[in-house]
Amino acid sequence: MAGTGHNSGPILSDEQKATLEVENGLRQFDRANQIIEEYLDPERPFNHRPYLIRELQSIAVDGGLLDTGKPGDWRTTPVQITVISTDRRNTLS
Repeated sequence: MAGTGHNSGPILSDEQKATLEVENGLRQFDRANQIIEEYLDPERPFNHRPYLIRELQSIAVDGGLLDTGKPGDWRTTPVQITVISTDRRNTLS
């Protein structure tokens, strides 16, 4: 989407945001697969590094999905994940 960098460009509609979230999710998945392939060599053991998390986070929010900050920034506010099922509602923090 042209002209929709983080914190710049036009405000995205709900449909544009949804499309961008799917596109970014696919890009993030592809990058995660590349990372996995890089570490399949037994001579190169996997070492989980903060830069990998930041890189994947950056891909996930690229293109204007952030209200503040920039892609790859560490979250500085609490994050809450809510799981909703037909039986109950659990909140994980």
